[in-house]
Amino acid sequence: MNKLVSILGFIGFIILIVVIVMIIYLVFEKKKKDKIKKEFKEFTTNFSLSNKDLRTVPRISIPDSLEVILRFSYGKHKELKSYAVNMSLSGIAVKLDFSLKKLPLNATLENVSVETPINNFMIKELKQVRMENKVEKKLMAFKIVDITEDQFEELKSFMRFIYKFLKNGKKDI
Repeated sequence: MNKLVSILGFIGFIILIVVIVMIIYLVFEKKKKDKIKKEFKEFTTNFSLSNKDLRTVPRISIPDSLEVILRFSYGKHKELKSYAVNMSLSGIAVKLDFSLKKLPLNATLENVSVETPINNFMIKELKQVRMENKVEKKLMAFKIVDITEDQFEELKSFMRFIYKFLKNGKKDI
Protein backbone atom coordinates (compact mmCIF):
# COMPACT_ATOMS: atom_id res chain seq x y z
CA MET A 1 0.00 0.00 0.00
CA ASN A 2 2.85 2.39 0.86
CA LYS A 3 4.49 1.60 -2.49
CA LEU A 4 1.27 2.37 -4.37
CA VAL A 5 0.88 5.71 -2.60
CA SER A 6 4.49 6.68 -3.36
CA ILE A 7 4.13 5.66 -7.04
CA LEU A 8 0.90 7.65 -7.38
CA GLY A 9 2.56 10.59 -5.64
CA PHE A 10 5.49 10.43 -8.05
CA ILE A 11 3.18 10.25 -11.09
CA GLY A 12 1.19 13.21 -9.74
CA PHE A 13 4.42 15.16 -9.24
CA ILE A 14 5.52 14.46 -12.85
CA ILE A 15 2.11 15.52 -14.17
CA LEU A 16 2.29 18.73 -12.13
CA ILE A 17 5.76 19.52 -13.54
CA VAL A 18 4.54 18.92 -17.12
CA VAL A 19 1.51 21.17 -16.60
CA ILE A 20 3.66 23.95 -15.12
CA VAL A 21 6.14 23.73 -18.02
CA MET A 22 3.27 23.89 -20.55
CA ILE A 23 1.76 26.94 -18.84
CA ILE A 24 5.14 28.71 -18.78
CA TYR A 25 5.63 27.92 -22.49
CA LEU A 26 2.19 29.29 -23.40
CA VAL A 27 2.79 32.47 -21.39
CA PHE A 28 6.13 33.08 -23.14
CA GLU A 29 4.58 32.40 -26.58
CA LYS A 30 1.79 34.87 -25.85
CA LYS A 31 4.31 37.51 -24.73
CA LYS A 32 6.36 36.92 -27.88
CA LYS A 33 3.30 37.36 -30.12
CA ASP A 34 2.24 40.49 -28.25
CA LYS A 35 5.76 41.95 -28.58
CA ILE A 36 5.82 41.33 -32.33
CA LYS A 37 2.37 42.88 -32.78
CA LYS A 38 3.48 45.91 -30.77
CA GLU A 39 6.68 46.26 -32.84
CA PHE A 40 4.66 46.06 -36.04
CA LYS A 41 2.19 48.71 -34.88
CA GLU A 42 5.07 50.99 -33.81
CA PHE A 43 6.77 50.41 -37.16
CA THR A 44 3.65 51.42 -39.09
CA THR A 45 3.31 54.67 -37.15
CA ASN A 46 7.01 55.58 -37.46
CA PHE A 47 7.59 54.62 -41.09
CA SER A 48 6.11 56.53 -43.99
CA LEU A 49 5.22 54.84 -47.26
CA SER A 50 4.55 56.13 -50.71
CA ASN A 51 2.48 54.59 -53.49
CA LYS A 52 5.68 53.65 -55.31
CA ASP A 53 6.33 51.09 -52.55
CA LEU A 54 3.35 49.15 -53.85
CA ARG A 55 5.23 48.14 -57.01
CA THR A 56 7.74 46.22 -54.91
CA VAL A 57 5.11 44.22 -52.99
CA PRO A 58 5.04 40.55 -54.07
CA ARG A 59 3.10 37.73 -52.40
CA ILE A 60 4.01 38.04 -48.73
CA SER A 61 4.09 35.31 -46.11
CA ILE A 62 2.29 36.42 -42.99
CA PRO A 63 4.04 35.44 -39.74
CA ASP A 64 1.81 33.44 -37.37
CA SER A 65 2.60 35.99 -34.67
CA LEU A 66 0.72 38.76 -36.46
CA GLU A 67 -2.55 36.82 -36.76
CA VAL A 68 -4.32 38.23 -39.79
CA ILE A 69 -7.83 36.83 -39.33
CA LEU A 70 -10.48 36.37 -42.03
CA ARG A 71 -14.05 36.13 -40.78
CA PHE A 72 -16.65 34.79 -43.15
CA SER A 73 -19.85 36.65 -42.47
CA TYR A 74 -22.35 35.54 -45.03
CA GLY A 75 -25.05 32.87 -45.10
CA LYS A 76 -24.22 29.39 -43.87
CA HIS A 77 -20.52 30.28 -43.59
CA LYS A 78 -21.24 32.92 -40.97
CA GLU A 79 -18.96 32.83 -37.93
CA LEU A 80 -16.28 30.72 -39.66
CA LYS A 81 -12.76 32.14 -39.46
CA SER A 82 -9.30 31.44 -40.78
CA TYR A 83 -5.76 32.80 -40.49
CA ALA A 84 -3.85 34.29 -43.43
CA VAL A 85 -0.72 32.36 -44.39
CA ASN A 86 0.23 34.62 -47.29
CA MET A 87 -1.30 37.49 -49.23
CA SER A 88 -1.00 39.39 -52.46
CA LEU A 89 -3.10 42.18 -53.91
CA SER A 90 -5.09 39.59 -55.84
CA GLY A 91 -5.50 36.76 -53.35
CA ILE A 92 -5.08 35.25 -49.91
CA ALA A 93 -4.02 31.79 -48.74
CA VAL A 94 -5.44 30.82 -45.36
CA LYS A 95 -5.21 28.13 -42.71
CA LEU A 96 -8.74 27.18 -41.79
CA ASP A 97 -9.95 27.12 -38.21
CA PHE A 98 -12.67 24.62 -39.14
CA SER A 99 -13.20 21.45 -41.16
CA LEU A 100 -12.66 21.59 -44.92
CA LYS A 101 -16.07 19.96 -45.29
CA LYS A 102 -17.79 23.18 -44.20
CA LEU A 103 -16.90 24.87 -47.50
CA PRO A 104 -17.91 23.31 -50.82
CA LEU A 105 -15.42 23.03 -53.68
CA ASN A 106 -15.04 26.25 -55.65
CA ALA A 107 -16.88 28.20 -52.96
CA THR A 108 -17.55 31.88 -53.44
CA LEU A 109 -17.68 33.86 -50.21
CA GLU A 110 -19.18 37.31 -49.80
CA ASN A 111 -18.43 40.08 -47.32
CA VAL A 112 -15.28 38.60 -45.79
CA SER A 113 -13.86 40.71 -42.97
CA VAL A 114 -10.06 40.86 -42.72
CA GLU A 115 -8.58 41.89 -39.35
CA THR A 116 -4.91 42.89 -39.28
CA PRO A 117 -2.87 44.32 -36.39
CA ILE A 118 -3.12 47.82 -37.92
CA ASN A 119 -6.39 47.95 -39.86
CA ASN A 120 -9.53 46.08 -40.88
CA PHE A 121 -11.07 45.84 -44.31
CA MET A 122 -13.88 44.04 -46.10
CA ILE A 123 -13.58 41.97 -49.27
CA LYS A 124 -16.88 41.87 -51.13
CA GLU A 125 -16.22 38.55 -52.87
CA LEU A 126 -13.60 35.78 -52.62
CA LYS A 127 -13.45 32.75 -54.92
CA GLN A 128 -11.77 29.55 -53.78
CA VAL A 129 -9.00 28.53 -56.19
CA ARG A 130 -7.03 25.89 -54.28
CA MET A 131 -7.42 23.51 -51.34
CA GLU A 132 -4.76 21.43 -49.56
CA ASN A 133 -5.16 19.06 -46.65
CA LYS A 134 -1.50 18.28 -46.00
CA VAL A 135 -1.31 16.60 -42.62
CA GLU A 136 -4.28 18.54 -41.22
CA LYS A 137 -2.89 21.96 -42.19
CA LYS A 138 -6.19 22.67 -43.96
CA LEU A 139 -4.89 25.31 -46.38
CA MET A 140 -7.15 27.09 -48.83
CA ALA A 141 -6.38 29.81 -51.36
CA PHE A 142 -8.81 32.47 -52.52
CA LYS A 143 -8.77 34.94 -55.38
CA ILE A 144 -10.11 38.41 -54.64
CA VAL A 145 -12.97 38.83 -57.11
CA ASP A 146 -14.49 42.07 -55.83
CA ILE A 147 -13.33 44.72 -53.36
CA THR A 148 -14.32 48.38 -53.11
CA GLU A 149 -11.72 51.03 -53.87
CA ASP A 150 -11.42 52.28 -50.27
CA GLN A 151 -11.11 48.74 -48.93
CA PHE A 152 -8.47 47.98 -51.58
CA GLU A 153 -6.52 50.99 -50.29
CA GLU A 154 -6.62 49.45 -46.79
CA LEU A 155 -5.34 46.12 -48.20
CA LYS A 156 -2.54 47.94 -50.06
CA SER A 157 -1.61 49.86 -46.93
CA PHE A 158 -1.31 46.68 -44.87
CA MET A 159 0.66 44.95 -47.65
CA ARG A 160 3.13 47.84 -47.95
CA PHE A 161 3.70 47.96 -44.22
CA ILE A 162 4.12 44.21 -43.74
CA TYR A 163 6.51 44.08 -46.71
CA LYS A 164 8.69 46.90 -45.34
CA PHE A 165 8.49 45.49 -41.81
CA LEU A 166 9.74 42.07 -42.90
CA LYS A 167 12.32 43.59 -45.24
CA ASN A 168 13.77 45.68 -42.40
CA GLY A 169 15.14 42.67 -40.57
CA LYS A 170 12.14 41.33 -38.66
CA LYS A 171 12.79 37.80 -39.97
CA ASP A 172 12.68 36.19 -36.51
CA ILE A 173 8.92 36.45 -36.17
